This record gives sequence, structure tokens and C-alpha cells, in this order.
Amino acid sequence: MKPLVVFLCGVAFVVACFTSVSCGSGNPASASADSGADVPSSDAGTQDAPHADGGVDGGPVSVQILAFNDFHGNLRPPDPTNSPVLVPAGDPAINDAGTPEPASNGNTIVHAGGAAYLAAHLNALRARNPNTLVVSAGDLTGASQLTSAIYDDEPTIDVMNTMGLDVAGVGNHEFDRGLSTLLRYQAGGCDSADDTDAGYGSCEIPPLPFAGAKFTYSRPTSLTPTGALPTPSSPRTSSRTSAARTSPSSA
Repeated sequence: MKPLVVFLCGVAFVVACFTSVSCGSGNPASASADSGADVPSSDAGTQDAPHADGGVDGGPVSVQILAFNDFHGNLRPPDPTNSPVLVPAGDPAINDAGTPEPASNGNTIVHAGGAAYLAAHLNALRARNPNTLVVSAGDLTGASQLTSAIYDDEPTIDVMNTMGLDVAGVGNHEFDRGLSTLLRYQAGGCDSADDTDAGYGSCEIPPLPFAGAKFTYSRPTSLTPTGALPTPSSPRTSSRTSAARTSPSSA
């Protein structure tokens, strides 16, 4: 399937791709072939029944993966100077992204962005196939829009839960606030060291307390010999100042 660009902010995009995976059969004859056991073949000569997912017992199943990257807490629609996406003639985004503008060579400029726009496209694509995984390839948080950053990016995690994100890869910006914050994004809880009198920071907006991600962050295998993320010695292992000094430069 042709990739569909749905928003651009730090080069973010959504891709719909289809592949086939071998699926274990649910009929006795296949169970016999898999295990070597003698099973009565009462359904011999009959055709495998189709399923709602479009496959049949023992046959290939179409799996859709919707992937995006570099969301960076962009919950609100960007201003027009930060949202133009160049698309070719006939692209479905032309009629679904505000006011299109003509460009050279038959292309069109559309303005796209924000969590609501991304969610609408994910829902539309997800409706095409019940076997869908939604994946972030990194940098969900960090270097974020103020709407998210001022609350420690907890709103972005909540929004991704609502969107139905399944798996999130860990990018460099996931470590902007330190490893302990990344672990807290996964497990939930509040960072008492980041409360402010002005009502900003961790666990300052509902739902409270911050519940953490319903999706799973990938775990880099290079961090420990066992492949698990190390447990920090304290609830907060780095301040914003130290994290800013040591984190990789912006992508």
C-alpha cells in the first residue's frame, strides 16, 4: 500500500503496510501434521472456513502495521507555517487536511498535524483490517509542544492510550528527562520532585494519579546483560538541567 503522510512535525508520518504471516491451523488434520499425533480426520475433503480477519484455517492472514515516528507531544494542530505537506495529485489527504494550496509539477500543499488529525487517520486505516498493530518508531515525547511538555509529557501518554497505540520504540528523546521518567511513563505514578505551585508538572491534570502507558515500550537489549532496563536507584535520577547536558542533540 502507498504510504500515507498524515502529519509533519519533526518529520512524522504514518505508513500502512500489509504482509502475510503463517497462522496455526485450528483443524484436527493440521494439528496432526504439526505434532505427528494420530487425529481423526473427520473434516477430510472439506474446505477451511473463512474468518472475519479474511484468512482461513492454516492459510495466510493479512496483517496491517500502522507506524509513525517523531510525534514529540504535538497534541494541538500546528500553525500553518509548521504544517505544510507536499502531496502528489490524487492523494486522499488533499480533501482531508484543511485548505489545499496548489504547488509546482501538479503537486498540492496540505496542512496537517495534531493528535486529532492523526487519530482520525489511524481509525480510518484500522477499520480496513481487524489485524492491525499501531507502532511508534520513537520520540513520542521530548522536545515537545508546550501543551504536553508543561505537564511532563504525561498528556501525550494518555492520548496514545486513547489512540490504541500497541508498541513504542525508544528514541533518543525518550531519555530527555532521564531513565527514571521513561520507566514511570511505562508503569505510571507521579514525580513529586517536579510539582510546582503554579499547577504545572507531574500529576497536575486528570486522570489522577498518572496511570502510565497501556502500550509497551520496546526494551533495548544493550542496556544490561539480561536485556532488561536497569532499575534506577531513586525515583528521579536526573534533573532537567543534567538531562539537557547529556541527552543527544535533537534529531
